[in-house]
Amino acid sequence: QLVPSMRDLERMRQEALRGKARLGDVLDGLKDADDKKRSGLQGLAEIDVVKSRVEVACSALREVGSWERKVRDCEQMVHSGNLPEALKQSNSLKGVLEAFRMLPEYAKKEEQLVQLEEQLLNSARRRARGAVERNAPDELRACREVFAGMDRHQEAASIANGVFLELSDRAWNSQDPKAGASAAELANAAKAVFDSLAQALEERGPLLQALEQPQTVGEEATEDPATPSASSASAPPVTVVAVKAALAGLSTKLESYLAHDGKVEDETTVHNKASRAVALLAVYADGFQALAASTPLGHQWLEVCKDSSEKEVLPWALLREVVRFVLLRPMQDDAMALAPPTSGQLRPSEAVLAAESNATRLLQMPSTWARRVEQQGAEQLCVPWLACVDEAIAAHWRQWDRLIETFHNTLQSKSREASDDLPAKGYDPALLQECMQLHSILHESLQAKFQSFQAETLQHVGQMRTSQSAIGHALKEKLKDPEVWCEKLALPSVIALKSAADLMDSSVPGNSRVLPSSAAALANAEKQVRSLVTQCCAQPVTIILRGYPEMQEWVRGDDDASAEALAMAGGMPLQAITLVGEHLF
Repeated sequence: QLVPSMRDLERMRQEALRGKARLGDVLDGLKDADDKKRSGLQGLAEIDVVKSRVEVACSALREVGSWERKVRDCEQMVHSGNLPEALKQSNSLKGVLEAFRMLPEYAKKEEQLVQLEEQLLNSARRRARGAVERNAPDELRACREVFAGMDRHQEAASIANGVFLELSDRAWNSQDPKAGASAAELANAAKAVFDSLAQALEERGPLLQALEQPQTVGEEATEDPATPSASSASAPPVTVVAVKAALAGLSTKLESYLAHDGKVEDETTVHNKASRAVALLAVYADGFQALAASTPLGHQWLEVCKDSSEKEVLPWALLREVVRFVLLRPMQDDAMALAPPTSGQLRPSEAVLAAESNATRLLQMPSTWARRVEQQGAEQLCVPWLACVDEAIAAHWRQWDRLIETFHNTLQSKSREASDDLPAKGYDPALLQECMQLHSILHESLQAKFQSFQAETLQHVGQMRTSQSAIGHALKEKLKDPEVWCEKLALPSVIALKSAADLMDSSVPGNSRVLPSSAAALANAEKQVRSLVTQCCAQPVTIILRGYPEMQEWVRGDDDASAEALAMAGGMPLQAITLVGEHLF
């Protein structure tokens, strides 16, 4: 059985070898066929290249005579103002130019076409600018088609920016505010700019809409340019960019008038700057409202409010003036007017009651301060407003140091009047009672009122943050990044602004974080009064003990009398020392 099996295996091996040999022959045949096919495809490719060259040569021969004619026709179309047809002819010349690529004349004709396109572009620019100035939408649409066909989509927006900048400059120069202009003169110039922008938007709405509806060359306009479309209702970007450019130009002009010269300011200068800040803020509030309500801007006012690295819708210099003179200065004036009285004509108890009354009146001011900001339309300055409130109240609590110092000086005076024989003369129960009254007011009465003041202030901030006015949107966008605007404003201080911004960013603001500078100043005043009460209570003991360091019984002498007295006492403390308690009490 083993021999037949071996024969079968040998037969199978022979057949496998024959099959392998046949498979090799097949693979060699396929390889030869593939090589032949590849060479055939390469030959076809070479034939196609030759064919293309022949076609280009034929086309060049056909177009040699028509090139100059087409160039002259295109130039005539440019000069006659038929820009869309000139664009078509220019595109046709590009196709003709390809026919000359293999000929020596290609470089010269390419330069000729470039010059022709430059003429077409310059003509379109001039006509587009004139169309914007004359409010001619049809002519502007033709120019826009040229810009789109030449892949110069930003040309229309650039021209609109230039026209709006020129309008705003013309309005500003019509008022011609000089250096050192008054608040009224500067406000009138800014108002003229806003009025010209609002009028230009209303008059040129369809024209700006034409800039925002790109059409391919040869496409017919299907909309009436006088009819607002969905594109205009959604506020075209060209309109946004043009308005932002004009507002940035106004900001640049105002920066030069509002720049701080670093000189010491007298009362008249401060008053003029305050009037200027109030007037300009009112102009911006009204002007922004008019622009936001215009039809071409539609719902894109938020896009206008966004600052860029080069364009500021609201100048920082104006915001600094507003924070300083509209927010902070009136609060400081109120706090100064209600400072604790320190007149020598008032008895201490009367001065304490007057100080409490003034503080109570001051802590009732947040509604007045908030209403003042709301009337100016600057509710979105609520975070700087909060920092200004903190600074003003902290300054008021620091004014209590003078009242506390008066009590301290009175206590020191009575201490000097007392003698060792009459120590009770240095103790004044009435003064102690008045000091305790002062401490009670700061620790209980005013502390409770201050906590209510904190809650009311935070409530006003929350209400002001809900403002949806046009200038409110601009202020909100301006104060988006605390790391930037806190450094830019720096009033009342960068730390105070960042503290207020952090408070508003927290989910659940606590009273411990509201007005931190004011809370610290009040706590410091209370600490001083507590120390004053302690000194007043210990004043009799202090007077009695102040002579002890000079008593001989407290000092061991080197003479015989001291040694004899110590020996007689048996080394025990002398009676003058053991009777200190009886002496004091």
